[in-house]
Amino acid sequence: MHYFDYEKVARQAHVSPEKLDELGQVKRQDFPREDMMYVLHLLRVYMAIREGILTLEEAVRPDRPPGFERFRRTRRKRGTPMHRGGYC
Repeated sequence: MHYFDYEKVARQAHVSPEKLDELGQVKRQDFPREDMMYVLHLLRVYMAIREGILTLEEAVRPDRPPGFERFRRTRRKRGTPMHRGGYC
């Protein structure tokens, strides 16, 4: 099943097929059993590369920025604002 066309966005971001595979292997570790989340994450990464927010080298690095795990474990209570002003 094909969820999102991340390969088209990767081509627009001028990512080579070799780097496409390399980044796919790195990001698959984050979502080993969730195909839709894996593809969505790749799409968002390639969009960030295309817009100049992220470099390919930063995206391929398997390490995380300081505080990432602490941020990831933080849970919001229902009804608290999300970072873009929405509510869950």
